[in-house]
Order: sequence, then structure tokens, then C-alpha cells
Amino acid sequence: MTEQDRGKDAADYIRKAESGMPHDTVALAIIKRLSAWVQELERDLAAANVREADARRDHHRCLERVAAWRADNEIHVEAWRKAEALVQGWESSRQQIDERLKGCEIHDAVCREHDEIQRFAWWHRVADTITRYRARVQALERELAALKAGDAKVTRFEVIDHSGHNTRVGRAFTAYGVQIVRSYQDGGRTLKVFVDDAPPAQEPQG
Repeated sequence: MTEQDRGKDAADYIRKAESGMPHDTVALAIIKRLSAWVQELERDLAAANVREADARRDHHRCLERVAAWRADNEIHVEAWRKAEALVQGWESSRQQIDERLKGCEIHDAVCREHDEIQRFAWWHRVADTITRYRARVQALERELAALKAGDAKVTRFEVIDHSGHNTRVGRAFTAYGVQIVRSYQDGGRTLKVFVDDAPPAQEPQG
């Protein structure tokens, strides 16, 4: 019952009292009606208390849910931070690996270039040696051809020691570890033999 309905009932009882009804009857009716109102108000109050208790429980549940959500959110944030830290660590490791790979590539390129230079120098030395040998062979071939033709008649023979063992004197001596170079001069009449230290042996590189 609303406040408007209660007001209508009170006005109705007042009209009945003014119309000549016994006051006891009117008072009894008012008391009964007031008792009904009190019971109705008590029921409304009890229902309100129930609704308030339900609301408090819902509010408590909402607070628990909010607390749980915050805890989950903190866990997710912490997990996200750890994931970011791992990603940063991976990025740093990848950069280090890239730098090492670049360093390895540069080192390989330098090594290949060094090997090429060493091979080129070795082939250059070999080519010079071959050129000298060819020149010497050609000179010997010319001397041999002159000897076969009978144009060269040796009338003078000299031995010139340019090695580090020039302490040897006399008409005959023996030497090891030396190289001999012959040279015809004066139109083939003079034969000179040059004794020099043998060059050190060189191992091929590359």
C-alpha cells in the first residue's frame, strides 16, 4: 500500500466519524487499519532488509571479483613484463650474433685475401725463377751451339769464388752447398766459372 492509499483511508475514517458513527467503532476501525499498516510496513521493512542483505552480498561478490581481477591483472602485467624482458634479451642476443657473424665474414674475407696475396707472391717468385732458368738455358744453348760449331776455342780458364768460403787457395778445391755459373767471354776464348753461395730453399705457399 502506498502513502497515497493510506491518506485516502485516513480521510475516509474522518468522514465516517463526522457522519455520526460511534467514536468507539471509528477508533477500533482506525486501530485495525493502523495495525494492518504496521504489519505491512514490517513486511516491507523485512523485504527491504532482505534486499539490502542481497545487495551487500552482491557488493561483496563484486569486490571479490574486482580483487581477483586485479590479482589476475597484476599476474598478467608481470607475465607481460617478463615476456618483454625475454624479447629484449632475444633481440640483444640476435644483435650480438649478427655482429659476430659480420666479424666472421670480415675475418673470412681477410683470410681469403691474404691467401690470394700469398698465392700470387708464390707464383710470382716461381715465375721469376722460371724466367731466370729459361734465360740461363738459352745462354747455355747458345754456348753449346758455339762449341759444336767449333768457333769457340778456350785459351783462358778462370775460377772466381764469390762465396763465403774464399779462404781456399790453390789450383783445386772442393766446395759444397754452392752454385756454379759458367760464362764464356772474349768471343768464347775465355771461360769463367763463378762460385757463389747456393740460395736458400723456399717452400711453396698457398
